[in-house]
Amino acid sequence: MMNSNFYKLIMILFMVSCVSEPIVYQQVDYKGDIFYGDIRQKKTGKFIFPNMNFSYSLYKGELNGKILLIEKSDTIVFGHFKRNQPIGKYINRIDQCYQCKYIFRKTVIEKIDGEGEFNKQSKKDGYWKEKSQEGNYSNGKKNGVWKIYKYNDLENSQNTIKEVIYKNDSLINHK
Repeated sequence: MMNSNFYKLIMILFMVSCVSEPIVYQQVDYKGDIFYGDIRQKKTGKFIFPNMNFSYSLYKGELNGKILLIEKSDTIVFGHFKRNQPIGKYINRIDQCYQCKYIFRKTVIEKIDGEGEFNKQSKKDGYWKEKSQEGNYSNGKKNGVWKIYKYNDLENSQNTIKEVIYKNDSLINHK
C-alpha cells in the first residue's frame, strides 16, 4: 500500500515537472492564404517561412508572441501580441508591399496602421506615424498637434496639408 502511494507521488511529480515546447512549423514557400487559414483553423505554434523572412506565433488561432515580416531588408510588419492584442513596439508598413496586403487581409494586422508603441492595455501610446498623419496618443486617444499629409503617388512624396490639435481624441483647433 505504501509502495503504490510512493509510485503515484513520483508519477505526479514527473508529470508536473514536464515542460512543453512550442510546435514549430517551417515551410519553404508561402502559398496562398496560409496566415488567415492558420488563424481560422485555430492553430497553435510558431510558423516560419525563411524564403520570405516571415514568421508568426499563434495560440488557438490568436496572435500570441512575435510577428515579423522583412522585405529587402525593410521591416514591413513587427509586433508582439498577447491573445490577439498588440503590446509594445509596433510597425505596420503593409501599404509599401503589394503582396503583404493580401497576406494580412481580414486580420488584426490589416486594421492597425503605422508605427508606434502600445501600452499594457493594448492602446496606442506616445508618438505614432500613420499612413496619412502623425502625432501623439495618450492611452489610445489623440492629443496635441497632429500633422495631416497628402500623398502624391506620381512624385512618391508626402506633403503636409495642415496641422490640427486634439485633446482626448476631440479636434479642438485647426492651424
